[in-house]
Amino acid sequence: MTEEENKNTLGAIIFFIYIIAALVLTCILLNDLNLPSASSTRPRRHASQSTKRRQHGATNQESTRPWLFAALSATSFAALSYHMLNFLLESYRVWSTTKLMDFKVRPRHIWTWSTESRLFREFGEVICNDPRRFWWTRSALVYSFGWNLYMSIEGTRLQVPHLGVYFLLNQILPVSFTQNLFLFRTSVLGRADSDTDLTPTRLTVHPASAFRQGASTLSYLFVLALAPYSVGTRYFFPVLFATRVLLFAGPYIILRPELGKDQLNPSTTTTTTTTTKYHTVKLYRWSCAILAVSLGYMSMQTIQTARSSTDGLAAIGNALHDSPAVSALGYDVMIGMVSLACVFGGW
Repeated sequence: MTEEENKNTLGAIIFFIYIIAALVLTCILLNDLNLPSASSTRPRRHASQSTKRRQHGATNQESTRPWLFAALSATSFAALSYHMLNFLLESYRVWSTTKLMDFKVRPRHIWTWSTESRLFREFGEVICNDPRRFWWTRSALVYSFGWNLYMSIEGTRLQVPHLGVYFLLNQILPVSFTQNLFLFRTSVLGRADSDTDLTPTRLTVHPASAFRQGASTLSYLFVLALAPYSVGTRYFFPVLFATRVLLFAGPYIILRPELGKDQLNPSTTTTTTTTTKYHTVKLYRWSCAILAVSLGYMSMQTIQTARSSTDGLAAIGNALHDSPAVSALGYDVMIGMVSLACVFGGW
């Protein structure tokens, strides 16, 4: 193979576009943090005494929560930057060794290195070519899929500005950074709704949408199961591409707003309240079903991975530091779980 044929110019261009896109999308979301929500710009209503007492009791918690998610966002970004920089430096070191050059990074060599390397393939293969490493990869991807499902529901319910940008950023970066930016934004929106004494839009999932979501979930888990077997074959990139495309399944859930307070009349209040409660329960049951399937899948894969090694579960923990690429995904999942625990733990 000639030197010209060995170049991967398109891959290098996509790599730098990824970096620029991640920075642009992050700037858009950071700018959104200073913008008022649709609900916060509505006229304030006179709060009842019970509402005032509830707001007073939750003031400290509500004022702390955004800062908590801001700190977790910064932690996520720092951890991701550290591990990805180590991955890139390791790739550059290997490339410079093959060129019989010293390791010192020079600007004039960066483009040559990026075109002669296979960064996407290197990253994808190193996180998939070992069962213990792939456990962390699988955890990150299943978690991302579940989070997209939650974000599509909660983001629509709270009318989060630029909701699609969160999904795009989640395609480029691991999930926890986007997750904590989203939780920061929704904690601010929730506080605004509390101040205005308004109830967020109630939503329900259409049966057809539930069927499609179930099909996409099973398809996603099936594609993940194929990933380790595709390493080193011509099917690797199609499988890798499928894992990214299917992450967009969550935003396509068809959500239907329920009647607002101003649309109710005395003759239909009881019926609408009952219907709303039914749809709310149905929505949570559906989300729990997806969660149960994902947890069952991960439990099965954990047992299978542990049995394949003499060290058992310890081998999975040791694999976290096999490569900076694996560390980037593994620590990202752990940071995401911490923020999720803060949400459902009542923080």
